[in-house]
Parts: sequence; structure tokens; C-alpha cells
Amino acid sequence: MVLKIKMIGMLLLAFVAGSFSQAQAYDLTANSEENEVFLLLLNENPGGVFHSISVDVDAPSFISNSITVTNAPGAINGGGSDLVVLQFDVGNTPFNTSGDLIVTVSGMVAGNAVSVDFTVPLRVWFLAPAAQGFVGTGEPAPNPGGTDTDGDGVPDSLEVAYGSDPILASSIPGQVDSDGDGIEDGSDPAPSDPCDPSTFVAVCDFDTDSDGKFDRVEGQSTDTDSDGAADYIESSLIDDDGDGVSNELDANNSDPCIPSTFGTNCTVDTDGDGASDAAEGEFTDTDSDGIYDYQESSLIDSDSDGVADELDPANGDPCNPDPLAPGCSVPEADVPLFGLSASLLLAALLAIFGVVQVQRRSQEGVE
Repeated sequence: MVLKIKMIGMLLLAFVAGSFSQAQAYDLTANSEENEVFLLLLNENPGGVFHSISVDVDAPSFISNSITVTNAPGAINGGGSDLVVLQFDVGNTPFNTSGDLIVTVSGMVAGNAVSVDFTVPLRVWFLAPAAQGFVGTGEPAPNPGGTDTDGDGVPDSLEVAYGSDPILASSIPGQVDSDGDGIEDGSDPAPSDPCDPSTFVAVCDFDTDSDGKFDRVEGQSTDTDSDGAADYIESSLIDDDGDGVSNELDANNSDPCIPSTFGTNCTVDTDGDGASDAAEGEFTDTDSDGIYDYQESSLIDSDSDGVADELDPANGDPCNPDPLAPGCSVPEADVPLFGLSASLLLAALLAIFGVVQVQRRSQEGVE
């Protein structure tokens, strides 16, 4: 037989006069009296009564008196629950002092001895809330008889305390997720807000960078431009440096020349001719030499042929594009005339002369 006794709910009430600030669960105020801890015990053994119950407590040093155990149940039926109440005072203790309240609940079930330890972490703070714990701000409701209307194995009183439905078997305490964010209400810092604690869950429609794409769509770790800022915090609609590339795609949002020197506001002039790369164009090649204009200066003439590199199809040939250029040393015979070099022109003239001679002789022979 498996015997199971567990603490299914706990509430600590720190009775303190005056207002209080936000505090962590199980905080106590120094020099406070009649603090109470309610332990709600559940007997998970349907066929066995948990009886002969005793409660022992090991308290931290800042509890100034002997802990009083009240309302200790004599027995809890199978499937039922009941309360154990602990009452104590806190002495003059420095703030942020912490310690554990260790509670041992012992008893008998079906002739077997059962002993269960519960640890309640406590901390002395400036001001503690009047109520803290797992089952709301009211005192947990006992149910020694174990009434379970929906037959889901959890007594009705516990279902009500935990916010689940006592007449719906599929509604189980501790498994309620009111906002559908995948975190049970008991562990959710905002049970009614699906975007807290995370905006990346399927039911959250939150857009941190206001670019029309939800955080869950952009992804928590996606960083398209590899700049260390995730896409969900970099807008695809904003261009901080005015380079024509949105922040989401720009590796440097403050430099208009990154990722490209052809951005709208970039003044980089790669060839130093006074015209920016953006003005000359990324793919413009005026002289069709395979070198783009932004890489060829309009102020430099590498081959001294009187034609700037940007307009010269052969920066290392002074005779191209003009063989009559001052720097060109082409032999006179090869200087073109009427589109032909002198040698080709002479050959053409001789050929014409030969044709005329042949024609003339032919005519003379006829005569």
C-alpha cells in the first residue's frame, strides 16, 4: 500500500498594524506578534483514515516564543483535508534575516506509521503583507469529509480555494492556466495576462518594436543583422541612420555607410574624385572596362593619355581610346587614316591601282 499525506495549500498571515509595501511570500515583520501559518493537509489514501496525528516544529532563532500548534486535526478521512495552524511571535531581528520553519506531521493510516516533513521558508523584512501564500488571501478551507462533487480526486473546498471548478472533473487545482500562457496560475506572476512573464508564447499578441510583427513571430533570439539586438526590439519600419536600410536589417543603426556605402546618407568616396559612391552608383561602368565608376577616379589619368580612368577602357594603354594622344608611341605607319592604318591604306591603294591597270590593258588589247 502506498500511503501519501501531503501539504496541498499553505497560507501565512502576518498581522501587522499600518500599511505595507510589496513583500515576498512568507515575509515577517520584526517585533510582530501572533503570526500564523495555516497548513492544509490532504489525505490522498481513499480507503484509509489518517489518525493519531501529531505536529512537531523546528523554528528558526528569530521566532521569539514557543510555537503554538492549534487546530491540529484528530483524523482526516481518505480524500479529505484539514488544517494545522501554527502561531508565533518574531523578536527584534535585523532585516533580511531568513530561516526555515520545519514542520513534521506524523500519524497512522491503515496500521502504518506515516511521517511527512514540510519546510516553510521565512524572512524578516521591513513590512510584510497581511496575507501571503498559495491559496489566496483567506484562510484555507478544511474538508475533513472529503466531499468531491466532480470525482476528480480533489475535495471541493480545495478546488474553490485554488480557483478550479469543483463540478468539472477536467478542472484540477494547480493545473489551472487562466490566461493560457502555459504557466499554471499558482506559478504565474500575472495569471490574467498572457504576455507576462513572456511575450513569446502563442497566446500573446505583443509587439515590442511596434513594427506590426508580434514578438512571438519575430522570435526571442532571432537577430537577422547580427548586431546583438534581437529583431523583436529592432523595428523593420524605422531607419535611424537614414541609409535606406531598416534597423532590423542594419548591422549599425548609427552609421549610414553600413551595411553599404551606397546608402542615401553615406558620403564615402572610394575613388576620392569628389563624387560619393552613392552618387556614382553601385553598378555604373561608364567606360565598360569591368571596373565600376566608384572605383575609378574621374581625376586620375593612369596612362597619361588625357582620358580619366573613369572614362578610359584601358587605364594602362595610352593609345586607347586615342592613338593620337600625347602619350601614345604608335609608329607613324600605324596611325589610322580614314579608319585604316597607313600600311592597310597603302595596300588598299595598290590594289585599286592594280585593278585600274588591268582594266586599262584589257581595254587597250581590245582596241
